[in-house]
Amino acid sequence: MACMQKSANVVKQLNNVYSPSTFFGNLLQHIVRLTNPSHSMFIEAMIGWFDAGGHELLGMRFFNLLELCVGQVGLACLDSLVHILIKHSMENTVKGLHTLVDAKRQGDLTKMDDLLGPPMSIPLMGWLSYKQMVKMLHSSWGSLVEKLATIGQLQLVRTLISFKLRSACKIKANTITSAVEVLVSSLYMHKRVFERGDEDETVRFFLHNIKEKQNFCGLFSPFQVIYISEDPPMFLTRLLSLFSISQLSRYVLDVHLGNLTSPLKRSTADFSAVIIGLGTILRQFDSFYMTQYIQFMVQYIRTAEAAFNATTETPKGATHSSEAPKAVFWLMSLCKYMDVSGDVVESCLPASALAILQS
Repeated sequence: MACMQKSANVVKQLNNVYSPSTFFGNLLQHIVRLTNPSHSMFIEAMIGWFDAGGHELLGMRFFNLLELCVGQVGLACLDSLVHILIKHSMENTVKGLHTLVDAKRQGDLTKMDDLLGPPMSIPLMGWLSYKQMVKMLHSSWGSLVEKLATIGQLQLVRTLISFKLRSACKIKANTITSAVEVLVSSLYMHKRVFERGDEDETVRFFLHNIKEKQNFCGLFSPFQVIYISEDPPMFLTRLLSLFSISQLSRYVLDVHLGNLTSPLKRSTADFSAVIIGLGTILRQFDSFYMTQYIQFMVQYIRTAEAAFNATTETPKGATHSSEAPKAVFWLMSLCKYMDVSGDVVESCLPASALAILQS
């Protein structure tokens, strides 16, 4: 009964968030519509979203004007509403991943995991092993792309709001802000330990209140936030690595923008939103899952490189050779956004893959 009541409260809360009858509800709908990953692209260097013609849809100018209108309190209110949407999207995505691994799929995924082998090995069937596995789960990728892109889109919106809140806080608090940032970082590092232990209720109450205040002061990066407390789906990292591999063919590496883009923008979600959404899912669980996902992606890169080098008559621009640098860029972007050391990836990659990307 309590669970049903909680679910009903969440639905009511979401309805209130999106209600066009309120100022912030109408504003949030406008922001979500303009930053839709299916028809916009986030360009980090420009700190904003742009359409296919290069016209700015939403950027820092908008948030600067918004701050002048509603102040830090208004921005914090908007941030809290976006937080609710992300949490709801996260819960739906994880639920979908749990559903994906049904009784029939468990057997297929177990065989797949055995076929691909441990991260440091190269599958016996080589590069073709991945294509077979991706094809087996092809029907599941479409909905997952949309869900991850939505999470990433909202995370990017929160990041810009957080930037404005952090800037205002530093101007007003100066060195106090630095001290609080250290405190928050320390609490984040020990958060899981506190939650799993039998500490005094006062400690739990203190942690809860600190977490609530983080939304207001903007001192905590949205990419580091734990939105949900659930068990990870089975085969999570293997599924997400196969999903990532399935998406590489949709993008090209644009050296001018320094990003993965799509020549068919209408049918492909914005890369930045997708990779951030994927990283946010992994962040919800133990750090082991982030590391294992990276290892599985590195395994794919090494396998693709080995297949390319072993085939002397491979046509120029063959898929498995062109996907390797895109996969490297995919991983490097994940590390950048999720604050994972790039050394973790570089230490495992073949020199040829890094050389292609750097050139």
